[in-house]
Amino acid sequence: MLPPGANTSQPLGTMDPMLDNATTDFVWQLTVIGSQLRKAGSYNFSVIQSTNASAVIVNTPLRIQVYPAASAADTSTHSVAMPELAAVGAVLSYTLYLNDIYGEPSITAANASLVIIGGVTGTMNATAQNFTTVAPGIFSYNYTLAAIERLNFTMFISGSKVGRSAYLNVTTVLPSVIDAAATANNAMVQQYGEITRRAWNASGAALPVSDDAWHLMYLPVIRVGGSPLYSNPQLAARLVLTPNGTTEQMVFNGYWSSSNGSYLMPFKLPDNITYIGQVELRQSSNSTLTIVTKAVSFAAFHSYPAAATSLFRLAASSPTIKMGETVYIVAGLRAANNQPALAIDTVVVQATGSLSGIMSVGPLTQQTDGTWATQLHPVQQETITVTMTVGGTMAGPAQTMTITGRSPTYLDYNSSIQHPKLLAQSLSQTSYVSAGASYTVYIGETSLLYIPVFDRAGTT
Repeated sequence: MLPPGANTSQPLGTMDPMLDNATTDFVWQLTVIGSQLRKAGSYNFSVIQSTNASAVIVNTPLRIQVYPAASAADTSTHSVAMPELAAVGAVLSYTLYLNDIYGEPSITAANASLVIIGGVTGTMNATAQNFTTVAPGIFSYNYTLAAIERLNFTMFISGSKVGRSAYLNVTTVLPSVIDAAATANNAMVQQYGEITRRAWNASGAALPVSDDAWHLMYLPVIRVGGSPLYSNPQLAARLVLTPNGTTEQMVFNGYWSSSNGSYLMPFKLPDNITYIGQVELRQSSNSTLTIVTKAVSFAAFHSYPAAATSLFRLAASSPTIKMGETVYIVAGLRAANNQPALAIDTVVVQATGSLSGIMSVGPLTQQTDGTWATQLHPVQQETITVTMTVGGTMAGPAQTMTITGRSPTYLDYNSSIQHPKLLAQSLSQTSYVSAGASYTVYIGETSLLYIPVFDRAGTT
């Protein structure tokens, strides 16, 4: 037998005679088993005399064409050549080693498929037409990482799984994937007290922001093609600012916000001067490679409140205010441009009682909702008038409240119970009741026990 591609024939064995019952002639036969025909191609069979190897009995060799066997899952394998950096934009090389049931290399990948499943990109199927032949039985497939996600690679042959699945965590992006210009152009600022974001105008003028308040710089990461990244790209963003006239840098590092799909950089400017700098996006915090640079400038100013745009109100725990209850004076302070005011040294809150006169009012402190508040604790039953001035000008109308009665929390129960009095016929006058003392009370007479009620001010 001369196998395909071989130059030397291989002996298969001796032929045995067999009687043909139909013709009563003897025929000679030899069985060629399948394991001797593992390689696809054309086989030539010849019959020779054993005593004379050069004598060919059949002058024309018998030619048999053996077609490739299908690839088998049990004898095939696969491998994934991981990129040096598992990043969006990197190319991953996947290799299939396909063999038939005898372990011989497959000629084609007709019945092989590769299934790639990603949490973001979904399911992708690669079949024979997607594979490149590297060598007999060896096929390759290149896959470009498209999103930050966990990938699962599973190979199938005729529906049967080949070996174990391979996994890859894509954790960052390559700079070549990022549209630096689009990313820089989408940088925005959300100022303190605002719910909207502002972009820089075309003139490049410094953006006015209030000083001594925290603002937010937003930097989305835009891919080439215009789509933003929503998963954390594991890059490093920061805002670098230099006060005008100095060389000292102020660095505000950013963090990724999945809800916003952006890097957020909180920053606060201490003085009302101009700050010049840039927003940077780098491969990592230790990297000197800057992927995106956006020049920025801010004109910080003191945000003083204005009387025309500021107001206040009174708030208490109940509609009827009693002695000992806390009254809250809540102020909404806005600058002339209706932005939240932060410098309150021109604001004066005054409370005047109809009996107590000018009352002590604590300083305004800023609340989590952006308002300013202080407390008032009335200790007399009277009418109290509260006013607020900004820079000497009244801000809103005066607010009036009437204090009636005492709050239960303002009563001094211990002092009250220690001063009971007894009035009885046997007593010439009202007598204080002392612990452990005995008093005579006549049968049938009316006796009165007085318990005074003291408040914390010592009055009844």
